[in-house]
Amino acid sequence: TAVYSPAFRFVSGWHTNQPKSYCPAHEHQAFELVYHPLGSGQTAVSGGGIYRFSPGVLIIYPPLLSHDQHTEKEGTDVCVLFTIAGMVPAFLKQVLTMQLPNDRSLAADMERLSNPPAQMSELRRAAFDHRIAALIMTLEASYDSLPVESLGAEAVHAERACAIIRERFSTILGLDEVAKEAGIGLDRLRHAFKLHYGIGMSKFLQRTRLDR
Repeated sequence: TAVYSPAFRFVSGWHTNQPKSYCPAHEHQAFELVYHPLGSGQTAVSGGGIYRFSPGVLIIYPPLLSHDQHTEKEGTDVCVLFTIAGMVPAFLKQVLTMQLPNDRSLAADMERLSNPPAQMSELRRAAFDHRIAALIMTLEASYDSLPVESLGAEAVHAERACAIIRERFSTILGLDEVAKEAGIGLDRLRHAFKLHYGIGMSKFLQRTRLDR
């Protein structure tokens, strides 16, 4: 794993019963983990990406990424904010969506993290730091073990291209260099990107530059 527990810091946590509603665009200074044990809908992020969620889906938003949430079927949001002081794992450099593995302990960990005590001792805070570290590293291992077929080969390339654009938007000279690094032909990548994010690559690059 690329990072170690001392690099992780728990910031805050909460959970809410979510009716059919719209939460306007907002952002956080920290990573935001949102687990949806119940409910369904979609979230849109700055730059044009749209992500669906349903029961059991977890979404992690990078810091300072504006996003909204349209809840179409009432449910529950379990939310945790955390920071990483060390190297950020590649799978967290863009919006992460994944079906939570069938592991009750993971769901229980997120429930605990979303319900912190009002006052925490130094020891309790250290325990929360290590709990979020263990959770993220478990998710990383689960993500890495997913076969490409289960993610969709085209989706994998699209997500890689998204990460490249977010990291190097100011120096990218052409989309062909993005395609080359993503390991896929440009025409195929354009199609995959539009299908996966609902926006063309050129427009996504333009919006990313404007947002930054």
